[in-house]
Amino acid sequence: MRIYLPLTMQGLRGLNQDARLAPAPLIAHAVTDDYRDSTPDIDEEEREYGALIAAGAESVHLIARSGDIARRIVVSADVDSHLVCPRGGGLTSVVISSEVALRQCSSVHVDEIGAQAAVSAMVALIKASGSATACVLTTDEDSDPMSEFDLLWFATQEIPDVCA
Repeated sequence: MRIYLPLTMQGLRGLNQDARLAPAPLIAHAVTDDYRDSTPDIDEEEREYGALIAAGAESVHLIARSGDIARRIVVSADVDSHLVCPRGGGLTSVVISSEVALRQCSSVHVDEIGAQAAVSAMVALIKASGSATACVLTTDEDSDPMSEFDLLWFATQEIPDVCA
């Protein structure tokens, strides 16, 4: 099953150094049955994109809590579906019950440099709200201020360059 793991730059550096994301449980996003049921008019590729964007939104919340560099980072990986359990917090929100090895990762998605000001603004909104859940980004491009910025695709072999 394809999952999307929200990270910060520090988390990506940890993946690069340790060749794994740990400890479990890990928060991620995926195309869940509930998400499929709620989106009958879109195809699987659009659902995958929605899960990626939801993980990007969660990355902003991680940045707000950690104070790390203002760039959304999402790692896509493939795990056995029996390791994936739904969790509260959205239709795509899941928990992974094991660590994820670098060899399971298929790509890394990172904000373009021009998005840093927008990410910083979203982080400020989250911090000003006093709640990690008060400012929620959506997969609806009309209401998502981050929608004008792409998450760039990188192969896992490029992680050292992204971390530099």
